[in-house]
Amino acid sequence: MEIWKKYIVQGNRLYDQNRAPEAIAKYSAALDRAVKLFNFWFEDDEIIAALLTSYHNLGDAYFRQGDGKAGLSCYQTVHQLLTDALSAEQPETKKYAALERGISCSHMNLILKTKLLTENRTKLYPIKNKLNQTAKEY
Repeated sequence: MEIWKKYIVQGNRLYDQNRAPEAIAKYSAALDRAVKLFNFWFEDDEIIAALLTSYHNLGDAYFRQGDGKAGLSCYQTVHQLLTDALSAEQPETKKYAALERGISCSHMNLILKTKLLTENRTKLYPIKNKLNQTAKEY
């Protein structure tokens, strides 16, 4: 888990410096590490938090870079991953409860980011259409 934390800290530093492409590389490395540990880590809450953090930070970096579609894909992927894991888990276990908490968190983030992306499209399309219309007039 220490390697994962190192990548997240490095990615956060780069993200704070508005160096999204480099942050994406660090967050991707952290995500790769978290995915490898997912089925083998002994502390359920910790590994689910690592997955959520990795995917959400990666998604946020994509948004900052202007790629909302890739960002949204990160949020959707972690939500589906946790949902699939929950369906394979027995209720009344610690892992089941941890997965439910993770799904709740990922669902809220997915809703917020989808709304953000939709609002930005709504604001951008009239401008883009106006520019296209003006260009046609010339």
